[in-house]
Amino acid sequence: MTHRIVSVFVALLLTFPAAARGGDPLDGFDTFVEAVMADWQVPGVVVGAVRGDDVVLAKAYGFVDADRTVPVTERTLFHLGSITKSFTVAGLGMLADEGRLDWDAPVRTYSS
Repeated sequence: MTHRIVSVFVALLLTFPAAARGGDPLDGFDTFVEAVMADWQVPGVVVGAVRGDDVVLAKAYGFVDADRTVPVTERTLFHLGSITKSFTVAGLGMLADEGRLDWDAPVRTYSS
């Protein structure tokens, strides 16, 4: 279930179409999240978005459990498991895009 939750989060970030339409980038986002959750059969997620130093969205959707007895909150902790490797690589990719990391350099180049 953990990988499914994280996959839903990534799907939400990559596929939400509102930004291309202009106007409020979050217009219709709640409906979109609920549809993706239904498609992926995920009982609940927490979605956050940050622009610069500002939190522009922090919202919980659905339930912690499949029996729908415990609602998800903005403070619900989810087990991420081995998906953290993907987050690490994404962070490294951002550093590479900023020119602060060279993919081809030996790791010892960046050790202190």
